[in-house]
Amino acid sequence: MSREQAQPASISSTATAGTQSSNILVHVRQRNNPVLTFIKKVAYEFRNDLLADFVVGQSSCCLFLSLRYHQTQPQYIVKRLDELQNYFTIRILLVQVDIKDPPPVLREINRMALQARSTLMIGWSPQDIAQYLEYYKLLEHKPADLIKEKIAADPYTRAVTALSSIKSINKPDAIELLENFGSLKKIAEATVEELAVIPGIGERKAKMIFDTFREPFMFAAK
Repeated sequence: MSREQAQPASISSTATAGTQSSNILVHVRQRNNPVLTFIKKVAYEFRNDLLADFVVGQSSCCLFLSLRYHQTQPQYIVKRLDELQNYFTIRILLVQVDIKDPPPVLREINRMALQARSTLMIGWSPQDIAQYLEYYKLLEHKPADLIKEKIAADPYTRAVTALSSIKSINKPDAIELLENFGSLKKIAEATVEELAVIPGIGERKAKMIFDTFREPFMFAAK
């Protein structure tokens, strides 16, 4: 008997139930997840019949994992990834970094995600994870050639690319910064306090941006 045949029918139905919704579908187990506080651009609704933590499209789903939780329950994500392997075309593992020295743990999780044919996305705060969920849902029906990265000539896209090259700053962060400040020049001139109040940025990212714009672009001659 194949793996698909061995699965109970109820699991197959929960994997796809309601994926036509215009909302992000959220499993009730995530009801107290702080990430939900920062989902502003799309609506979400709770369901108790989902196989994934979040369903963001007809064939797209997300699992959420905190590294702190993973250190205490390392088998949890192994089981969750295994449950999803025969369902959904796009499977995303959203990992929130909330421990010191994350690289060794992230390498381990990346290996597990690859084995489960899932995509690993890393966020440094609940705001980061919320932005990923929003953009996956907002881009659900966009054509691939619109979503994929291009070498663009327009100044706005170049500014987004430049900002997202800063460590820990993703493209949603860059877009939020440009929408709030209006130009790269104003972002470069902003204080840490002014940067930190932008949704999804916070003090740590603000300090990173502030310091980046004040680093020398060339090494001083010895």
